[in-house]
Amino acid sequence: MIRSIFLLVSLLIGGCAATPPASDDTTPAMSTRLEVQNRLQTHMATDPNVELCERVTARLMEGDIEALTPEFDTAAFGERIIAHASLAMQDVDYIRSSHDKVPNFTRFHFPKDLKFLCLGTRQFMGADHLVIRNWQPGRFDYLLLRLTAENRVEDYLVVSSGAYHSELQNLAFNSKYSDAMKIVGMMLRKSFDQDFAGILADYKTLPAALQEQPVVFLHFINAAFFGEDPGQPNYDKAFKQLDTVMAGRVYSIAYWKMSDAARRNDRATDQKYRQVLLELLDDYELLQ
Repeated sequence: MIRSIFLLVSLLIGGCAATPPASDDTTPAMSTRLEVQNRLQTHMATDPNVELCERVTARLMEGDIEALTPEFDTAAFGERIIAHASLAMQDVDYIRSSHDKVPNFTRFHFPKDLKFLCLGTRQFMGADHLVIRNWQPGRFDYLLLRLTAENRVEDYLVVSSGAYHSELQNLAFNSKYSDAMKIVGMMLRKSFDQDFAGILADYKTLPAALQEQPVVFLHFINAAFFGEDPGQPNYDKAFKQLDTVMAGRVYSIAYWKMSDAARRNDRATDQKYRQVLLELLDDYELLQ
């Protein structure tokens, strides 16, 4: 029997991602901000996917997620789920025959106060991605929608999480994690309630191999960041493990190290990783 698949929404969608800090030196930042704004304007004027990006952004702003269904290639998404790690053949068959039923971007429910801004197309991990900034009071993050050669969305990730949604769905289909993934689902619900202590306790009960999955580790580092201060056990453990768990996901590492630097009032480190994000995102908000 094919197991039912639950939808685990990224922490970003719930508005729980860490807040990039503000610069405390407005004079050089304002000058650089203007340069980035001009560069972004030039980029958007020649971006071949700007209409698609703005159409997706408008639907997100309206809360009309189902209207995005034609933009999403569910068959390609299914193949990406299968490709991440070995799955039982019955699950592979189900994904390929019922790919339109596997939870994807068009099933999300976004908070009403979440806002979106199209930043155009960026190259990321060998493919074009639409970049959409999303924010609500006090925090913001970036949604990257991976495009097929036919310019349809086949997958997506949140910069702070470092993981594609297809990676999450692969874990959800993996029989050896079926019970543990129910706990991960409860951790998500606790994130909406800001029960960070509960999330930290749940995380410790998960198999070590699952704790090391970026899409699960995100819950841990997010709860440690908001639930503790630098120097406390879980906080320091999360940031010590960051480079290992997120290996190769340079922008997610930069996002969290920038946030940690702000907590520690380490301006030099903050600016170092802010520049890493700027290379990909080219968003003037990073310079505020």
